[in-house]
Amino acid sequence: MRFQPTQQASNGFLSPVVEFWDSTRNWLVSQGVGQAAALMTILGLFLGLRIVRGFLTGIIRQKEKPDNTVRNIVAEIINKTWTIFLLILSAKLVVPFFGGFGDSFLQALDIAFMIALIIQGAVWARVLVNAASTGYLQHQGGVDDSASSSAVTLIKMLSGFVIWALAIMMILRNLNYEIGPILAGLGVGGLAIGLAAQNIFRDLFSSIAIIFDRPFVQGDFIKLSSEDTAGNVEKIGMKTTRLRSLTGEQIIVSNSQLLDQEIRNFRRLSERRADHTLGVTYQTSQADLARIPALVEQALAGVETLRFDRCHLKAFGAYSIDFALVFWVGNQDYKAFMDAQQAALLAIAQVFQDNGISFAYPTQVVYVDKADAE
Repeated sequence: MRFQPTQQASNGFLSPVVEFWDSTRNWLVSQGVGQAAALMTILGLFLGLRIVRGFLTGIIRQKEKPDNTVRNIVAEIINKTWTIFLLILSAKLVVPFFGGFGDSFLQALDIAFMIALIIQGAVWARVLVNAASTGYLQHQGGVDDSASSSAVTLIKMLSGFVIWALAIMMILRNLNYEIGPILAGLGVGGLAIGLAAQNIFRDLFSSIAIIFDRPFVQGDFIKLSSEDTAGNVEKIGMKTTRLRSLTGEQIIVSNSQLLDQEIRNFRRLSERRADHTLGVTYQTSQADLARIPALVEQALAGVETLRFDRCHLKAFGAYSIDFALVFWVGNQDYKAFMDAQQAALLAIAQVFQDNGISFAYPTQVVYVDKADAE
């Protein structure tokens, strides 16, 4: 019984497949020994390519290395080579050496090879994008596993959508379909979806920016400039970031809001600066005033992790003579900074006491005119 394709099928999307089937069947009937030779050659080349694929994958892949190394990426690309693509490639390479093929068969084979090549290219592109995104996050480090996993998942989803959309458009274009109306419809639909979910997409892309640009990572202590909000970063999610404040409560901030303002990251301090004003009484002698900077520097020399910067007479205040003191503590931990600052101030108090220098405190002196008193 002869297969008779319908007019609708022959004029539609399946027409290349139908023509390929009819041409193949007719060729098999008309050829004899030639058809067997061609089929055996195609089958042999196909099996050989599969063996080569497995062999190259095995010798190139390094199991002890991460998946995002160059050799493992190449091995994955070879391993992801489509079996149907190898079969069509074998036919494409063998057919020109055998006669008896009609023009419709050759044209259908060209179309099939083109479709397979586009699909195979999309598969290879996805392998490269996935390896690049995963490798970049591993190279950067410092982000929590959940955030990395979420970012990689989102990147894979978006890149996969773009890659397969382009592949489908290329296939339709090569099948002589008009893709202009399709692109227009997708554009209108995408615009409507984007307007409806713009806040969600904004937070999603902000989370990717946070993970890749790393203005902060999990465990950092940050403070927002536009609000009285500060805390340790507990989790970087796809829509929000969670902070643990100093008073214990959890603060949840949207990712887009975080990137719209200045962020102070205290975890990345290499040194903490301490700025103090030392006020001494007006009864302090000229000689002692001149010695105070050297005495303060001597007192701070014995405090560990502390680096003296400067000490100068700054001003004559309302009730004290003021000295400006600046020093640095080489520890980013706030408790260690406070410990060093406490040790420094105690050392200054001790050296002032040993040298008879008194700190000033708010005082008020009242002068009474003797004539007025009488």
